[in-house]
Amino acid sequence: MTLLVLAAGWFLGAGLAAYAAAPWWSGALAAYAAAPWWSGALAAAAGAPWAASRWGRWGTVLALAAAGAALAGGLRVAAWQAEAPPELLAYRGQRITVEGTAEPDPGYGETTRRYTIRAERLVAPEDRPISGRLVAIVDQYTHFAPGERLRITGELRAPRSSPTFDYEGYLLERGIVGEMVRPRVERLGSREGAAWAIMAAEARAAIETALGAAVPEPEASLAAGILVGRDEGMGRELRERFRRSGLAHLVAVSGSNVALVTGAVFALLVPLAGRRRAVVPAAIAALAYAAAAGGDPSAIRATIMAGVFLAGLTIGRPQAGLPALALAAVAMTLAQPRLLNDVGFQLSCAATAGLIVWYPWADTLLARALAALRLEWAVPRSLRSIAALTLCATVATAPISWAAFGTVSFASLAANIIAQPLFVPAFALSAAAAAAALAWEPAGQALGLAAYVPLRAIVWTAELFGSQPWSAAELSPPGELATLGIVAGLVALGWWAARRRPLASEGRAPSRSQRTLRRAAIGGLAGAVCAGAAFTAADLAPGPGRLRVAFLDVGQGDAILVTTPNGYDLLVDCGPSGLVLLRELGAVLPPWDRTIDRLVVTHPQADHAGGCAAASGRYRIRDGAAWNGQPSTSDAWRALAGAVPPPTPLAAGASWSRDGVTFRVVWPPAEVDFEDPNDASIVLEISFGATRVLLTGDIESAAQAALTDSVGAVDVLKVPHHGSATSRSSFFAGTAPKVAVISVGEGNPYGHPAEATLRALARIGSAVYRTDAHGRVVVYSDGRRVWVETER
Repeated sequence: MTLLVLAAGWFLGAGLAAYAAAPWWSGALAAYAAAPWWSGALAAAAGAPWAASRWGRWGTVLALAAAGAALAGGLRVAAWQAEAPPELLAYRGQRITVEGTAEPDPGYGETTRRYTIRAERLVAPEDRPISGRLVAIVDQYTHFAPGERLRITGELRAPRSSPTFDYEGYLLERGIVGEMVRPRVERLGSREGAAWAIMAAEARAAIETALGAAVPEPEASLAAGILVGRDEGMGRELRERFRRSGLAHLVAVSGSNVALVTGAVFALLVPLAGRRRAVVPAAIAALAYAAAAGGDPSAIRATIMAGVFLAGLTIGRPQAGLPALALAAVAMTLAQPRLLNDVGFQLSCAATAGLIVWYPWADTLLARALAALRLEWAVPRSLRSIAALTLCATVATAPISWAAFGTVSFASLAANIIAQPLFVPAFALSAAAAAAALAWEPAGQALGLAAYVPLRAIVWTAELFGSQPWSAAELSPPGELATLGIVAGLVALGWWAARRRPLASEGRAPSRSQRTLRRAAIGGLAGAVCAGAAFTAADLAPGPGRLRVAFLDVGQGDAILVTTPNGYDLLVDCGPSGLVLLRELGAVLPPWDRTIDRLVVTHPQADHAGGCAAASGRYRIRDGAAWNGQPSTSDAWRALAGAVPPPTPLAAGASWSRDGVTFRVVWPPAEVDFEDPNDASIVLEISFGATRVLLTGDIESAAQAALTDSVGAVDVLKVPHHGSATSRSSFFAGTAPKVAVISVGEGNPYGHPAEATLRALARIGSAVYRTDAHGRVVVYSDGRRVWVETER
């Protein structure tokens, strides 16, 4: 109780200073003025007459102590607010050169990476030591090692905020003053930083790479998010589905992760070494995991709480949850006052407090409700506990989510009841797959197939609930007073719940037949999850006697996966983004298939070759890569050339066959230099029975004129150059495709596809499919007829 009072004082003082811009001493004054309330509340909470008398006498003393804690909290926040801004801020808007070190864990964009650079020295326009951090936005092929020393030159720009998020303020609280977009970088050849931090960052990167080798996307990124909080490869749309369904906490390192690791180590060692000797290894495991997870605030909070509980076991004094949470929250905000404004920290603390004070009540009320409905036998206690925990966490965090994001999830309870039982096997199997892949990749891939089942089921749950219009409500954030009132009401409810224990529900024990029926239902559900994952995977496998041509939705670019009846995979182009390509390949290849038989790059421009390095890093390119033989100095091409054996040139006349499918290169002619690199694109004709497919790269008018008479009619045409106006109507008339596919990104800045192209295709009666409108377009043929399936 004493610790809770002191923590309340601390946050009263710190909160008034941080949120209300009140003087640093105002919290202490408020705490002292509330001395009578402290005395009465503590006396009422004591429960026994002698205890009430004792607390009544000491209430004023505790109120004074709370006032002292409030004074300390206010002073700490005032000192933080008075800190001078980073010196680098004065150079915003200027072109500068700085030397500094790269921090770990870059952020990933579709075609970029965002590294935080800790500046140490300003080189130009003047030469002197300097403080501050900046974000360097570089291309997707650039990698900096944690702690690597760099000299970077570029314009230091102010970050862009949106109407709903003060991104500039968010970065400034972390000492980040601006951004450099594609700066000139010079590597200085050394590394600096704490050895443990560099090792932890390298461990995270190794785990992320190992999971990528063992599990396809987006499940690999989900696994990395569950294990170490690195979910960058999931994509914006899927992350939004997780948020709307109330499952976003699963892809962030949270207290439950720390509890799993600590509890597992402790439980394994107790039979071998006893409870006391198991404490230290369990504490070390918690610390190591928190460090490996990047020091996420929720992980640090859970680690401190785990340390308190383990210390209590050592000295024989079991610790209560609320005091442990209070100690963790005070310690963290003392070390980093900016956490007071960190929404993730607020959500973590609120959810934990809600679980501690409301869970017994929620569990009991659910048990009574099930008993009243005579269904207590049908719902296992573990499932009832998940529902109670989800309800408590959802209610506790709802005001913060509403105020910070303007969103309230209605699907959270149902989605978590399905997803939470899958979390533990997903966590354990993902960890096992990563460890095995680090030792021997085939073993990791075998365990990765096991991990794929719960991971796929979690993704399916998020997609199912997150895509529903009713899953979440977008509401105008409440005002400050309304938010304060809601939080105060929940705190009062929590105080009431913490002072009382609910009467245990005396449900009837299930009969033998009911237990048998329940086990059968649980087994059936588990079997359904496994069968669903197996069916999804099997549906991606090649079909006998069937050619599949998948036009992947990679945005503004081309990527086409051709699969023959027996599973020969030809990847034609890779789109602009490695992250997007990997997600698309994960959607069309079965999870056990980690091989692409051949890669053909029609021409080495970024929108066709940008993702090739990522593909060759995740998948084995069995027969190597080929390209049109034209010289290129693009970053995308250099990355591909360095990632696989040197690509071989491919020209008209080359052909090969697999499983009754013939691939014939009809353009470009060998040893011809082209002024326009688009006209040098490889044009590939694919024949299967009576079906002909023509993949045209970005050829424009000149190349089309040369091909019109020689190619003839086709069943499926990949419309050249994203449907731009550079195509000839005569080319479309000559090829007369039944199906025309345009690979183009939404909101194309060049106006693709052109209206003239669409009209020309309409005149010849082609069925037109566009990746910007239909998503992924998959064309099938049995050698006689052609049919099409689309993502949306």
